[in-house]
Amino acid sequence: MSDENEDTEDTKAGGPRVVKHIVKDPRTVLKMKQLQAKLDRDKAKLELTKLKLGMTAQERARAHIAVAGPFYLLLLIGGFIMVLATGAVPEDQVSVASALLTLLVTGLMANLRSIVANEGENANKAEKDGGSK
Repeated sequence: MSDENEDTEDTKAGGPRVVKHIVKDPRTVLKMKQLQAKLDRDKAKLELTKLKLGMTAQERARAHIAVAGPFYLLLLIGGFIMVLATGAVPEDQVSVASALLTLLVTGLMANLRSIVANEGENANKAEKDGGSK
């Protein structure tokens, strides 16, 4: 028997031809699998880049707020608790600082809620449009 690669062609249920490579060298098999995995990763990166390029500025802003919003909340509330714990805010100003923090958190949560609501509406519209065709 020779150590050369053999190619066979099959068809899957009337579909396109599928070329199967029969390889007898384990190193070559491993190298082929690594190359295939790299190709799959590159395809996924290409698709992600296409999606990012197709996004409008409003969609990008929504995505940023949706991803970074919880971090902002953590930073604001955690920072406020740390400032209170260290005593950096005078006692008579704590209520003013907490009111300002409440306004910031309420605004940020309203933005997050509207993003989630808009995504739900868009998904419902897509389902209705897809179902009516």
